[in-house]
Amino acid sequence: MTTRSAAADRDPWFVVQLKPHGLRMARTHLARQAFRTFSPSLAPSQAKKSPRPAFPGYLFVTFDPAQGAWAKINSTRGVSRLITSGAGRPSSLPSNFMTALLERVDEYEILHPPEDLKCGDDIRVITGPFEGVIARIHDLPDASRVAVLLELMGRQVRTTLPRDSLERIKVA
Repeated sequence: MTTRSAAADRDPWFVVQLKPHGLRMARTHLARQAFRTFSPSLAPSQAKKSPRPAFPGYLFVTFDPAQGAWAKINSTRGVSRLITSGAGRPSSLPSNFMTALLERVDEYEILHPPEDLKCGDDIRVITGPFEGVIARIHDLPDASRVAVLLELMGRQVRTTLPRDSLERIKVA
């Protein structure tokens, strides 16, 4: 189930919707059919002791769509369906999205935050109720959330915000 092979870089990636609790079974049976899979997890937080899926209910799979072998994915145990276009052909993910995702996982497929943000960085909130507020990063609890310290009513308040609602303030 290794995802970082040269072939994985050539073939496009697709999304499989899973049946409830079907991740392990789908990965096992897709591997038996020689499909490469990828299922990144978020690092455990202090509240949750085990990793949790970054994309619950979904699995990434790579293959050559020109070969008809992909049709058997829909009948694989644990799989609900392969996400397809309106024409019934598999819809591939943008290669830059998958490349960025694959670069952020470790050997256990734990997804780590992009290295553009780190604890202590000053950020600006660009969307949401705190839009325009300047804050400092306190912690990076997982790949999609950032814990920040906001200055509100004369005191620092810790809150978590979606990563995509922030931008790092460039230090000159």
